[in-house]
Amino acid sequence: MTMALLGLAQRLLCLIGLFLSIYAHHVGTSKKSNPDYRASCDISGYITCSRALTSEYSKGFGVIGPLLGHDHPLNISNSLYGAVFYIILFLLCNHRNRHISSLVVAMAVVSVAMTFYLGYILYAVLHDFCIVCGSTYVVNWLFLPCTIIHHRSISSLVDQKEKNY
Repeated sequence: MTMALLGLAQRLLCLIGLFLSIYAHHVGTSKKSNPDYRASCDISGYITCSRALTSEYSKGFGVIGPLLGHDHPLNISNSLYGAVFYIILFLLCNHRNRHISSLVVAMAVVSVAMTFYLGYILYAVLHDFCIVCGSTYVVNWLFLPCTIIHHRSISSLVDQKEKNY
């Protein structure tokens, strides 16, 4: 896969992740302000994104509130963290700098770790399946190998340049 295709795949995944994060935020805020709101991703009693996106784990990953206080400025919706995350990745993922590429790989690894954590919460604690959440998990899983391959390509180019000098 060429560097251009990898960059395109990364940017596309970031845009999909951003869209999913914005939609998740919309669902969460709509449901909190109107308990009768029914999101298009609420399919059945076991497949509902509203329950996950309004749970105690939907803000600050369920950790920031208990540690720093529920009114702490960092205790915001996970979907807002996701939107910022995907915007930053979108801006960084196409750079051909080894250090920036390493940062993007680290961010992708953290996103997969968060996917495991939030997936566990969704399945084992909330006993729910959220299509929007699951879709972001897929985006994170697909982004990681693209990022690793992109990083290896950049490292290879930098190594070749250094050998030629």
